[in-house]
Amino acid sequence: MTILKSAQNGTTRIIFLLGEGLIGAAVVRALERLGCFEIQRTKNEWNDRIAFERQLEQTVDTLVYDRINRIDWIWSAGKSGFNSTVEDTTQEWWSFNCFLRVIKAYESRFKNVYSYFHLISSAGGLFEGQRVNVNSLPNPCRPYGKLKYDQEEQIRSMFVGKFSIYRPSTVYGYYRRGQRSGLISTLIRNVFINKVTMINGHPDTLRDFIWIDDVADFISEKISFDSPFGNINFLVSGKPTSIFEVIDNVQRISNCKVLFSFDTSMSNSHSIIFDSELVPEYWCPTNLDIGLRKVRESAMDI
Repeated sequence: MTILKSAQNGTTRIIFLLGEGLIGAAVVRALERLGCFEIQRTKNEWNDRIAFERQLEQTVDTLVYDRINRIDWIWSAGKSGFNSTVEDTTQEWWSFNCFLRVIKAYESRFKNVYSYFHLISSAGGLFEGQRVNVNSLPNPCRPYGKLKYDQEEQIRSMFVGKFSIYRPSTVYGYYRRGQRSGLISTLIRNVFINKVTMINGHPDTLRDFIWIDDVADFISEKISFDSPFGNINFLVSGKPTSIFEVIDNVQRISNCKVLFSFDTSMSNSHSIIFDSELVPEYWCPTNLDIGLRKVRESAMDI
C-alpha cells in the first residue's frame, strides 16, 4: 500500500493507493510529476487475511493529520489476471471488500473528511468477445471479468456520486525486470535475447492497445484536479490492431526477426473492439508506433 501526502494552504490531502503494479506504479509516478508529495510505502500481506486486515486498519488509523480535507482511495490491485481461477478471484474479492470496510470505518470516525474512490477496472474483462459501443452492456465470460463487474457494482452502491471507474483496454508499457510483462514488452525483449515468444490466441485476434503513461496521466489528472471526465471512463484508443500487425511492427522497429509461436488451444483468442466514440473527450492516446519505440528503448537498456 502506498500513501501520498500533500500539505498546501493549511490543508492536507491524502491519496491512498492499494496495488502498485503496472498501472498503480505508473499512477504514482504521474502524481509525483503533478505535485509535491511525501510518499510512504508498506508491503502488503496479501496471503494472510488476518495480517492483511490488521495491517490495513493500522495504516489507515495513522491518517489523522491536522486539517486533512480529502482522501482519494485507489484500488489498482491486480494479482488476479485474465486467466485467473475462481479461487484466485475469491481471494481478491475478499481483500477488496476488506479495503471498503476499513474505508467506511474511517469515514464514520472523520465525517468532515471528503472521500472519493477510484477503481481500476478492465474493459477487456467486462466486454470480452464484443464490439463495444456506448450502448453495450458488460457480459463477463470468465472469473476475472465477473470480479471486475462485481467490484464496479459494489462501489456504485457504497460511494454514490463519489467514485470514478476506469476501464482500460489492453495496457502495454516499459519493460521492467521482475515485473509482469504483457505481449508487447515480452515480444520486444525476446527479440534482443533471440527467444521464442509463445502467444495465446490467433494471428487475426484484435486488441485495443493503450500506452501505460496515457492511462496513468488520465487517472492522476482526475485525482489531482477533479476533472470532469465522468464516473465511468473507457480508456481505449478506438483503433483495433491484430496480433499479426503487432508482430510485424515489432520486427520493423527493431530491425530483427521476431521468433514466435501461437498456442491456439488457449481461450484468450476472442477479439475485443472498442468504437472510437468511447475515447474520452479530454484524452489523446499515444500512437502505437510511438509506444512500441518507447518499449524498445526500455528493453535495450536492460
